[in-house]
Amino acid sequence: MDEAISIDPNAPAWWISPQGHILGIKHGDTHIRMVIENPKVFGWTIEKIEDRYHFYGEAVGTEKNAREEIIKDILNKGWIRIRKNKYFYTIQLAALSERAKDYISDWAAKMVDWVGPMAEAAIYTTTGDEQYTIADLAGGILYTPGESKINA
Repeated sequence: MDEAISIDPNAPAWWISPQGHILGIKHGDTHIRMVIENPKVFGWTIEKIEDRYHFYGEAVGTEKNAREEIIKDILNKGWIRIRKNKYFYTIQLAALSERAKDYISDWAAKMVDWVGPMAEAAIYTTTGDEQYTIADLAGGILYTPGESKINA
């Protein structure tokens, strides 16, 4: 898998790597399917994935307990998971680090012309949930006064 995939604004979902690479997920695919098909990219092996599904008595690729455990581990490694829902985008990550703020802002800046500035996004972290517009995210609303992008 080429980690430097350019953003596809029509993709239904994305992963953003700890290095800031935006990986679009094809229509009909899921975040966990991308992990299963490219385990090394996410720091896993197919054997470890199969083991977690076996532990829970689930078929590989189902979206239940094993998937939840795998996704949580990947988020804890610094990945960001984004999904387009019917009316808004969900952005899921373990913690809103300085790099994560940069990556989310960059993703939103690439999306704003395609989805419009008022498209809504919800950010979910282990410490809470926040609602924003894509334009707000692209404009730097995640930064505190005096703080700026570290990859500018």
